[in-house]
Amino acid sequence: MENNRKINLLVTSSLLTKSAVCFSGFLYFLCFPSFNHGQLAWGTFVPFLLAVPSLPKKAALSYSFLAGGLAGLGTLYWIYPTCRWGGVNPVVSLFALGGLAAHGALFWLLFGASVWLFFRRPLWQFPFWAAASWTVLEWLRGNLFSGFPWLPLSCSQWQVPTHLPLAEIGGGYAVSFLIMLFNGTIAVALKGVWGREKRWLACVPSLAALIGLTVWSIFLWRTPLPAVGPPVDVAVVQGNIDQYKKWDAAYENEIVRSYSALTREAGLTHPALILWPETAVPGWIPNDARYTQWIQKLAQENQTHLLTGAVTRQENRDYNAAFLFSPAGKIIAHYRKMHLVPFGEYVPLRALLAPFVSVLNDLGSFDQGREATVITIPGARLGVNICFEGLFPTLVTRFTNNGAQVLINITNDGWYRHTAAPEQHFSSSVIRAVENRRWIVRAANTGYSGFISPKGKITSRTRLLEPAVLRDSVEPLNVLTFYARHGDLFIVLCALLLAFGFWRRGKNFVEVIPQSLL
Repeated sequence: MENNRKINLLVTSSLLTKSAVCFSGFLYFLCFPSFNHGQLAWGTFVPFLLAVPSLPKKAALSYSFLAGGLAGLGTLYWIYPTCRWGGVNPVVSLFALGGLAAHGALFWLLFGASVWLFFRRPLWQFPFWAAASWTVLEWLRGNLFSGFPWLPLSCSQWQVPTHLPLAEIGGGYAVSFLIMLFNGTIAVALKGVWGREKRWLACVPSLAALIGLTVWSIFLWRTPLPAVGPPVDVAVVQGNIDQYKKWDAAYENEIVRSYSALTREAGLTHPALILWPETAVPGWIPNDARYTQWIQKLAQENQTHLLTGAVTRQENRDYNAAFLFSPAGKIIAHYRKMHLVPFGEYVPLRALLAPFVSVLNDLGSFDQGREATVITIPGARLGVNICFEGLFPTLVTRFTNNGAQVLINITNDGWYRHTAAPEQHFSSSVIRAVENRRWIVRAANTGYSGFISPKGKITSRTRLLEPAVLRDSVEPLNVLTFYARHGDLFIVLCALLLAFGFWRRGKNFVEVIPQSLL
């Protein structure tokens, strides 16, 4: 009877421990849009960090993967309806969602392996190992195989700019490190209090580090950012054109009328720049004379610079691009998108996959631009990135280093309709603003468009799925942040820390994953 009771207690304890690992995956997606409970991020990983080390190796990795899959499904659920609206069959749509969720879950598995290993080091070291491991894995997820840096942990704080200043030192990765260090410190404190040996003092080193980073963050927040010129007035036009009407000839006149009316409204206050979203023009610029002349006329009529996204064919290549029209109606600058969306704008491994998977848009495959072009208007130099490019921190800093004083993101999130994806996408622009200490102006076809200050404060924003004109002023800045100048040096330091830890653990770490998966 006593043996049965012990067995039942062990089974219950094991189930609770495994559930705790998965609970962190559930809390993770609550931190982001559309739930936006970012405050949970400061405790989301505590159950994971406490539970994983107490499981056998195989269970630790299996449940880490499961937790990551739950987090991925919760944040990326919009993949399925987006594919279905685009005409993709249900099986392939489910495969796309499952594949992307599993891709993210793989990094959770690796994080679980690191947690399982390093919890066996001196307890005071654990928060640092956990934070470094998560940060390096987050970087790998955003860069390997073209990269998918969607919703890093730092984006959970997009509504609380006072939590973001460290991004100007180590990018959004430094904010992710800070959050995970806090989680690790809480886990170590709880472990010390609940353990047989009262080792709660083990949390003191990481607590001291947190205090130091917080003080540094406050200093950065309070540091003034002197503008190099007077504010520049900008008006954003959000056309709210249904993605599945954009390239239908039956709706061309409707699109032209809508953008013409909104642009005239935007021009009433005589801004220095009127901004349209990605592929706002239902034709090719300057290849299609009708649409080129239409925009020229609008620029002349409003006597302002007009920047629009449009597709173009140049030198026998097709590009997703942005064009600047002068008040005289001339095209005076353009930028060609450098980082394309896999399967949305090109097919990776074309020779192998093209027979089975086509590009998921009506325009076919695009070619890749090569230059981070800076576009000049009176009063400011602009760095324009297009859609998906705004997710990549070092790509955006290329514009800053090339002299951009204001950053522009034009995008078409009409694919996602009313899901959480448009707001999730918007959150990344907040991090880019702080990393570069630049105003960011965002023009989205269906929303969210907005203005974000160099400190990450959203000064104005449109609603989703509504036509709108949004006006604000931005200040040109020349300051170069540590992150803009030195890139991912912080990641290098985290990687060196981990390499040292793995070297000290030697054979044990190498054996954690393969043996556990047998």
